[in-house]
Amino acid sequence: MEPKFLQLLSCILLLLLPNPFSLFTHAADPPDAQKPSAMDFLQTLIGARKGTTSKGISQLKKYLSHLGYMNRDDDDQTNDFFDDNLELAVKRYQTSFKREVNGIMDANTIAKMSRTRCGVPDHYSHNRSHELYLHIPTFSSHYTFFPGEPKWPATKRNLTYSFKPGTRADVHNPILHATQMWANVSHFRFTHIHNDMAFILMR
Repeated sequence: MEPKFLQLLSCILLLLLPNPFSLFTHAADPPDAQKPSAMDFLQTLIGARKGTTSKGISQLKKYLSHLGYMNRDDDDQTNDFFDDNLELAVKRYQTSFKREVNGIMDANTIAKMSRTRCGVPDHYSHNRSHELYLHIPTFSSHYTFFPGEPKWPATKRNLTYSFKPGTRADVHNPILHATQMWANVSHFRFTHIHNDMAFILMR
């Protein structure tokens, strides 16, 4: 009776244990192995320039279109040919990120594109195709999110902010922390004041 019970218990335990072979497959992966990135396709495009046909160029076109460097309505985004429109988009990207403006997918440009970033477009107005196709605008890394590309006036760098009455108390510290972070990496300075005349009113 006892041996049968032990056999039954052993079988149940074996069924409850995870697959022992899975331990070896996970252990075989080195701890510092890099996970594949959605931007890995860029590595195949080093040196790509106008006139090149290469796998991954259509992905590059879609990426630059999403960020606002190409017209979204361009029918040529599905092919892998490096055309005039893509060259202008690459030049615009290089200008925006202060890279050498040559229209070539050089190592420096690819290194910048490969970095993790948010998905918010750098340029919002996709419909002004004449600006993109006829010339490369000279601008620096000012990001716009609204039509008309509004920017802070150069003279407006000290911004006051206030919380409207009734604002939850747990919001104050995160906002204070965020404004300090922005001040550390930008030309803006933020001052919390307690009246409605603040430049920014938080709700």
